[in-house]
Amino acid sequence: MWWLLVPAFLIIVLLFLLLSPVIIDLNSETGKCELRWSAFGSMKLILDDEKILLRFRIAGYRFTIDPAERKYKPPVKKAERKQRRGNMTLVQIIGKSQALLQSFQVRDFHFDFDSNDFLLNSWLYPVVHWIDPSHRKWNINFNGRNTVMLKIENNLWRLLRAWFS
Repeated sequence: MWWLLVPAFLIIVLLFLLLSPVIIDLNSETGKCELRWSAFGSMKLILDDEKILLRFRIAGYRFTIDPAERKYKPPVKKAERKQRRGNMTLVQIIGKSQALLQSFQVRDFHFDFDSNDFLLNSWLYPVVHWIDPSHRKWNINFNGRNTVMLKIENNLWRLLRAWFS
């Protein structure tokens, strides 16, 4: 009977990985740009004194990478291979990419815009009111405030289903 525990445990872990959410969180007010997979870890984009840093947290380990720092590696000569064309046509690629984009769900969105031109703002105000009458997601202001807050969620199961459908 104990031999059933190992496959059951593996199935539970696989389901957890497939169904755990992957969240992309962007906020221009706080400068937050983060990709989180609750089952695995997270990646943050940090703008620090003219540097762009990537801070990773994977399975409890934390480390930072500077993408601008280049480590020189001598080029390795590879044997030439014949390039073969992929099996997918352009229409199939467009269809799959559209299905992948549709698998994402927007959980939170707020766009606050000021063009610093009163005339343009006055023209945009009724257009934005027509798009979003409650002014919860889209807003035109005259205070000089430009912000974007966006939270997108997906999981591995929806991505795989969109790719193979």
